[in-house]
Amino acid sequence: NWGNHDIKLRKREDMRSLFLDHLERRRLRVNNTLVVMDHYPISSWEDMGDGSVHLYGHVHDSYFHYGRSMNICVENIAYTPLNIEWCVQECLKKDVVLVDHHGEQ
Repeated sequence: NWGNHDIKLRKREDMRSLFLDHLERRRLRVNNTLVVMDHYPISSWEDMGDGSVHLYGHVHDSYFHYGRSMNICVENIAYTPLNIEWCVQECLKKDVVLVDHHGEQ
């Protein structure tokens, strides 16, 4: 996903051609777990009460994640690639935290 600091890169066709698409949010399944990846941290995401996880960036190293979410901003991960299966497993170790009226814990 593009970040908000990538404005100049987004305009360059040579850079755009390196990516299949350019989304702010992506949903996918990893080992049957719904993963909601977003540039921004969000406090409520799809199926969070049913065990989905949320991966995000944008906030650099200044935001505390809660529940089954993880800040994967490059400053938090020492600018190294992460294995998405590892990220999901780490999130699944955490308790489900519901911050809205949807579902029961």
